Amino acid sequence: MFFICRALHKKHVVNSFSDTGLKVSQGMALVVKNQFYRIIRYVKLKGYKMNSVEPIRDMVKIEEISNYLRSMDDGERNYILFKIGINNARRISDLLKMRVSDVKNKTHFVYKEQKTGKMIRLFIHPKLKLEIEEYIKDMNETDYLFKSRQSHNLPITRQRVWQILNECKDAANLKNLKVGAHTMRKTFGYHFYQQSKDVVTLMRLFNHTNQQVTLRYIGIIQDDLDNALKKFYL
Repeated sequence: MFFICRALHKKHVVNSFSDTGLKVSQGMALVVKNQFYRIIRYVKLKGYKMNSVEPIRDMVKIEEISNYLRSMDDGERNYILFKIGINNARRISDLLKMRVSDVKNKTHFVYKEQKTGKMIRLFIHPKLKLEIEEYIKDMNETDYLFKSRQSHNLPITRQRVWQILNECKDAANLKNLKVGAHTMRKTFGYHFYQQSKDVVTLMRLFNHTNQQVTLRYIGIIQDDLDNALKKFYL
């Protein structure tokens, strides 16, 4: 894997690998890179993902987590991050880049998706908009929406989001739930689907190209398998 990574990131001709003496041209490095990403796409399509995180399925637990977030240091920041995250299809990488100017007096989130490069426009629910406006009322328009206390006007990191969600998980007695940066987005998808059963719209919101990928992503396929086995016993 060390050799593959070197081939992926070298822009010039790779002269040799220290352990093997293998010489790799720039063209060969490009071939390796393309094959590597093809494998990654296949793995994602088939759902083979290690340490896969889950949505929060229980509405009572969502309420408990919301209340706990407000009791933490930087509680309002963490609460608003969670509320936007579970009411929106944005990836965490796009959420953390948001500035006050992106939401102030806005009816939609409009942004260029980091992963795909596509322009995205998502409606902001009026109830969410009210909470956002209250949160940002004393902030500057150039401020990051979710500022870190450790750096001058820099956003919190994905790692910090992971820490926050895991602390909330324990507080809500969800110790067996695997949570991570994608948990909020998956929670949005799970409950959107449960309310609407509209997988086509959800697939479009997520920018997925396959309904099965969407259902697997939000945990519906796993739930169906679990429920089927609950009814079966020899």
